[in-house]
Amino acid sequence: MLTTELDLALRLYPVLQVVAESSQVDLTAVEELSHTLLAMPFNVAEKRGGQSGLNDNGSPLQVCLTSTAEGVQSRLLGDPAYVFGDPYVRYRSSRSTLDTVLALTDSMSIQSLCDRTLDFYVPKHEAEFSRFDSGVLWLGAGIQHPGCAMYVDARQADDLDAAWTVAQAWLSHILPHHHDATATIEALRPIGQLLSIGIEGSNLSNVRAKLYWRFVRPVRLDQIQIDLLHDPVLTSFLIRVIGDRSLHLSGLVPSAGFRVATGELFDTKIDVCGHCLAYDAATWIDLIDACTEAFELAPLPVAEALSKSQISYLGLGRDRQQKTRLNLYLKAAL
Repeated sequence: MLTTELDLALRLYPVLQVVAESSQVDLTAVEELSHTLLAMPFNVAEKRGGQSGLNDNGSPLQVCLTSTAEGVQSRLLGDPAYVFGDPYVRYRSSRSTLDTVLALTDSMSIQSLCDRTLDFYVPKHEAEFSRFDSGVLWLGAGIQHPGCAMYVDARQADDLDAAWTVAQAWLSHILPHHHDATATIEALRPIGQLLSIGIEGSNLSNVRAKLYWRFVRPVRLDQIQIDLLHDPVLTSFLIRVIGDRSLHLSGLVPSAGFRVATGELFDTKIDVCGHCLAYDAATWIDLIDACTEAFELAPLPVAEALSKSQISYLGLGRDRQQKTRLNLYLKAAL
């Protein structure tokens, strides 16, 4: 369990080296950003005992390398104040960290949207926070470019349908037109478990509202009434990555993004769990190199990355403009 800043520094240093080298940003600046995202407490008397669910091994940080046709971009994803055992104390610290990250990433114009989302999802009374046993939110920050991300636990106890109902009300609250959002949720209700919702972007013209889910039963993508999931590139990606392996449904995390400016369903992405596939480094290198070549994307420094870190997820996204992105999520080896 990483409970002190020294523990974090020792364990996370290699994976931070990966993002610094990939983005050609000073390592010290990357380390400082990671410290901000993780919001480790100075008060050693505060009750500890919290745990992070960001990665399967308990690491509270991810490096995301995104390959597009134009090049590679980097960002950090963190589980702020994860060491706190009290979910309410953990949330208050995370909430304060959000304001700091918005300012650091030149994303203050989406602060009101983040605030409205938290007001919608976060309980009004301290006692109601007990269900957030792995924290309320995660935060992301761009390295080379402006942009912040906030992801909120959207599960509603064991009531799968209620989670979708709340998400539909949230999207109706923040989107100018919610036809696409309503249709998407109605398509997912019978087949999916909502995990989290998100806000990603740097300003009101590019910000997206996100839904993340897992499938509760096997289903073909072209049988889901969401046109962007019918894209053959997504199917090709899954065939390449999973191959002849057996993968549990929990190893897939699809997502859908809506433009907040218009309300349209703009993109979809499917993340595949690296831990579940358990490939060796050589296989991952060959596989990811083959994906970037097949989808005409910029090469990723996979060999260098896997000498210092492990793969948490690999995801492929497609948008309305038929642009493709490959996201490589890396975690510290604990």
